[in-house]
Amino acid sequence: MKPFPDRFYSRCSIMLVLLSLLVYGKAIHLPFFSDDYAVMLRLSRGDFDTGIFLRPLGDFTLYLQYQLCGFNAAWYHLVNVLLHAGCAVLVLYVTRELLGYIGYQGPAGWVAALAALLYTCNPMIAETVIWIVGRGIILSTSCMLLSILFFLRTRAGKKWMRLPSLIFFALALSGYETALVLPALLFVMVLSGKGKLTKAMVAVLPFVAVVLAYLLLRVLLLPEFSGGGYFRTGHGPAFYAYNFAALLTRCFTPPAADSRNFSIMGAVVFVLLAAFFVLYRRRSPVSFPVLMIFTLLLILSLLPVVTVGISTRDYEGGRFLYQPAVFSSVLIALLLMGLLRSARGLMTGVSVMLAPCLALLLNVVMQWNTAGSLLDAAMRSLPVIERPFLLEGAPGKIGTAYFLRNGAREAVVIYGKTSVALMETTVPAGAAETFVYRDGRFEKKQVL
Repeated sequence: MKPFPDRFYSRCSIMLVLLSLLVYGKAIHLPFFSDDYAVMLRLSRGDFDTGIFLRPLGDFTLYLQYQLCGFNAAWYHLVNVLLHAGCAVLVLYVTRELLGYIGYQGPAGWVAALAALLYTCNPMIAETVIWIVGRGIILSTSCMLLSILFFLRTRAGKKWMRLPSLIFFALALSGYETALVLPALLFVMVLSGKGKLTKAMVAVLPFVAVVLAYLLLRVLLLPEFSGGGYFRTGHGPAFYAYNFAALLTRCFTPPAADSRNFSIMGAVVFVLLAAFFVLYRRRSPVSFPVLMIFTLLLILSLLPVVTVGISTRDYEGGRFLYQPAVFSSVLIALLLMGLLRSARGLMTGVSVMLAPCLALLLNVVMQWNTAGSLLDAAMRSLPVIERPFLLEGAPGKIGTAYFLRNGAREAVVIYGKTSVALMETTVPAGAAETFVYRDGRFEKKQVL
């Protein structure tokens, strides 16, 4: 099939950026949330000690931005949205390169464009974009995609690109632990590109060396190798099997407050997917192996977060799906392109797929907007506090959005209501001013 011209991808890239700004536009003017306050106050003081985590990449960019923007949250949200748009553009180009590398015979340009479109509007990962501290995994995913892009071009004969591929992999690891799976992904890609087993092992060996260096660094720098419980061990097979099932289901199914409803929706979705796979094999037998390759890549990309799991009751934990969503988006795009041959059928299928995605995404953004308005009003309701203080009753979440689960005392400082010294003071409850959250406001607790 004739390759798509470069201008096609350039136009798609511009559209992805504009679409990201459109769907996340109302999130740009939100305040910080929960952990954002603790992280931003720590970084404003030049403190890069993350304790039990080794994720300097996101913190470093937030620190640099603080030098320019201070505590103006809108600029941080804007950068997060633009980074998400950049990640979607990388999905476009990596999908194009990977489909060509493994010998896909269909319209790779349309598959890549559709995958990037689905990724941009994926409601399952909205938390990562809206929550400021989600920047680490956005950057990690972007660096991982850049590493894959350079790696694939290395396989095409451009050997000098091996070094930037390794550098971007190291940067991805410094953003989030989930990038550890990249050597396994590359191994599958090389084998899928008709490479021999020994060739695949040699190709990923430098990346394994980077992983070993990273793990050694964790041992030397972190108080415990587990990363503060991120890599949870000691549980039985049922624990990990449940987590994996929940993660895989959440890739395609929105959460539900009632676990039974979630299970029913998940079962329906997987029955439909199984039927689509069977139909795809009949209609496009030549391309079916490509579909299975991306299924395997999706499964592998979920393995690093099997130890932590994900909520099935709301959108919490969407950051754990940010990297796997790359492959689930391509998987859905391949199914649509393989099953809907006519232009009218394809347009209908894409519309049917995008409509609920956009509806769910806008609903998630609306919930964060509601929480943001309440949080801002609550913090502004506080007087200037000149004594040690306590805050009580603030909810950890409102809907699916984080509120003041963490970082409440730091938020008081960032809103200019008290000093860092008073925030850090620990005193018995009876000796402190206590403010209770009621009906969207903090009220001073009356001592009887």
